[in-house]
Amino acid sequence: MSDDREGKSERGGRQEEAIIREVEAELEGLAAEMATRIDASPTADRGALHDYAVSLVRERLPVAGEATLSPEGESGDGESADGAKGARPGGAGALGFSVLLFLVGLLLVPVFAPVGLMLLGTSGALVLWGLVAALLTKVRGAGEEETS
Repeated sequence: MSDDREGKSERGGRQEEAIIREVEAELEGLAAEMATRIDASPTADRGALHDYAVSLVRERLPVAGEATLSPEGESGDGESADGAKGARPGGAGALGFSVLLFLVGLLLVPVFAPVGLMLLGTSGALVLWGLVAALLTKVRGAGEEETS
């Protein structure tokens, strides 16, 4: 049964790669067309047209990481399950921030002990929170895989 799943995932992966290559080729064609049209314009206007083209692309496309694809291939808006836009699942943000607080706390302990110790304590609390959040996310993700 796991062989069937692996076969399906391999076929799905190849199909996704083919789609990505097709989209990349189309985007390269559009970029070449834009470059041709900008080069055909008067020399004085080329810089302004280039800036305008770049601004159009930036306005109409979301920043990488904001746009996500659902398993069905539909484009999403980057919101996680709890509705927080751009939130990292699994407590990675808390763990990363705790490292920063730990280092700053270590530097401040000899200079101003109360603040340094408070930062070290906060760092410890964030480590615990990050680990709990990571475990809960992993358990919740395992539960969702079993139901599907």
